[in-house]
Amino acid sequence: MNAERDLILRCAGQLASTMIDAPSDTDGRRLVALAADAAVLPTVASRAAAADPELDHELREVRESTAVTNALLLADLGTLTGVLSAAGVSVIALKGAALLASQVVAPEARHLDDIDVLVPPALAERAETALLDAGFSRAPRWDRPGVDGRPISERGRVEAHTQAVLVSPTGGLVDLHFSLPDSKLAFDDLADDCDTRPDGLLVPRPALLLGQLCDHVFNHHQARPRYLPRHIADVRALIVDSRTSAADLRAATRWSSAAAVFASLSLVAAAAGRLPAPVARATLAHVLPDPRYERAYELGWNARLAWGRLRHDAVRRPDLVFRKLVPARAYLEDRYGLAPDAPATPVVLRRLWSLDWLRGEDA
Repeated sequence: MNAERDLILRCAGQLASTMIDAPSDTDGRRLVALAADAAVLPTVASRAAAADPELDHELREVRESTAVTNALLLADLGTLTGVLSAAGVSVIALKGAALLASQVVAPEARHLDDIDVLVPPALAERAETALLDAGFSRAPRWDRPGVDGRPISERGRVEAHTQAVLVSPTGGLVDLHFSLPDSKLAFDDLADDCDTRPDGLLVPRPALLLGQLCDHVFNHHQARPRYLPRHIADVRALIVDSRTSAADLRAATRWSSAAAVFASLSLVAAAAGRLPAPVARATLAHVLPDPRYERAYELGWNARLAWGRLRHDAVRRPDLVFRKLVPARAYLEDRYGLAPDAPATPVVLRRLWSLDWLRGEDA
């Protein structure tokens, strides 16, 4: 691993609250570019201590701008919740919006470029109409700067689970979902595993949020390399900062496959230095790869899409992704007696799921 890649992964998997010193040979420009491309620049800026004054100044600016951007997006989430509550529509926060709304991560430490929310399928059109009447608009065909300064491109209803992509009056992007991809659970089932804020927003509890994040990255996005560094940081935050319990992890497998949750824990363990060095290197081999690998992966991704539904199920099977992505499997199976492909029963969970080994409490 080069110095910049290693620092990014260490920051993503950092289990302690202490800052990580950037090595003296760190290339500041390369670090910032690589972290930004992987959407973990705010994470690195919040956990890396740079001796170089120029890099230190840039990381401080990243923290400050991220805090402002996320404050605007959270304000949009509050406005959206108020509008939909008045219209009789319940709202569940998803993904990064849920992490920030639940205060699992600090606003300046998590990249967020839009708000993902879930509404009941039967009320999706009512929700969209209410938001349009309140000043939200559909993502325009022409470019317009969003809250982060980047242009908002037309996205439309690009997937069957998205009702609409809207733009808030302040320029924030909102993905209005009426279902979760591959989920057979009804909205009410999901709502039962949420806490209700005073404004009416439903915020997923750790088990639901962890399962939803694992499902999104490993099943929906097929463990694409560019999504993994931020996923490591998100899972780490849920494990350490929210003190996720073994019971939470068992419940998480209701919302995602046991293999996806297991693979996520393995990635965090590798990035945090809780696995033997050779195992960790093999486990993280596809995370922040050489740009040429990413381009090749994108070509393969597009080629798979061109096949349509023919090999859809085979490509997305999480156990296949797991075997290719996480060589730590054999080590963890041997040490903790796991059978990650088995049904989600207590025999699968055992010592790994207690999390003591990952937090370092058994060291």
